[in-house]
Amino acid sequence: EGQYFEFSAWIKMLDSSGNPANVVDPDREWYRNMSPILTINAREYRDALTKQFIYTTEDRDKAWLARPYKPDGWNLVHGLFRLPENSPRVFWELERAPDNVEFIVDNASIKPVTCNPDMLLKNGKLEDAGVSKYWDTWGGEVGLDIVTGYGGSGNALKAFKRPHLSHGPAQIIDMDCINAGERLAFQAKIKFESSGATAVCNPYTWGSDRCSDFFMYTYTQGIRHYRRVAWIASDDPVDGWYEIAGVYTLNEDQANAEFAKVYFDGA
Repeated sequence: EGQYFEFSAWIKMLDSSGNPANVVDPDREWYRNMSPILTINAREYRDALTKQFIYTTEDRDKAWLARPYKPDGWNLVHGLFRLPENSPRVFWELERAPDNVEFIVDNASIKPVTCNPDMLLKNGKLEDAGVSKYWDTWGGEVGLDIVTGYGGSGNALKAFKRPHLSHGPAQIIDMDCINAGERLAFQAKIKFESSGATAVCNPYTWGSDRCSDFFMYTYTQGIRHYRRVAWIASDDPVDGWYEIAGVYTLNEDQANAEFAKVYFDGA
C-alpha cells in the first residue's frame, strides 16, 4: 500500500465487424472516451472498525495507451501509480475506448517498482518497445509520436498539436529513494519545429520565443511545487538540436514526494 506499481498490458482493438479500430485516438483527453485507460476501483469501509458499509472509489487514467497507436497491431497500455491505502479489495478496469470497440488483451501484469536514484527518468532514449512507454503529457490534447533521434539515429519523442506553451511531454517519477538536500542532474537534447521546419528559440528572454525549460512538479501533504530544474544555456544548436541541462537540490517538501512529474514547459 502506498508503494509505486507498474501496470503493463498489450491490447489489440477491433470494431464490431472485426476490422482494425481506426477511431481510437490516444492523444485526446481520457474523458473524451477515445482511447483505453486503466481505472482502479477500490473498495473502502465507511466504518473501518466494524468493517461495514463498503463503497467504491474510482481513480482513472492510471495507465494509458503508448504512442504511436497502430490500428492493425498490438499496442501497449502502461502506467506508473501508487496503490490506494487501506483498501480491502481493488479491481482493475480497462475502459474508455469508443463505443463498440472490442478488446483483445495479452501479457497483462502489475508489479512493484523499486526506486532507482540513478535512473529516475525511464525510457529516456525511447528505445523501450519503440513506443512512448512511461511518457505522458503535461496538459491535455497533446499529440505524441516517435521520430528519428539526435544525430539521425535512434528514437526521439515528438510533441505536437500543443494548444498552450506549457503543454508537452512529461513523465511520472518515483522519488521515494531521494532525500532532502540531495542534488539531481537533468540532461536532454531538444529540437523545435514550426510548420514542419526546424525553428530556433531564444534562451535569454521570457518572451514568446523563449526556449523550453525542464520543470519538476511535486505534491506532498497538500503542498505543490513547480520548479525549473534544467534549461538551455546557449543558443548554438547542432543541426537544430539544443542541449538542456541542470542540477537541482531538493528541499524537504519535494523529497519523498507523494507524487512527482517532470515536464517540458515553454516555446
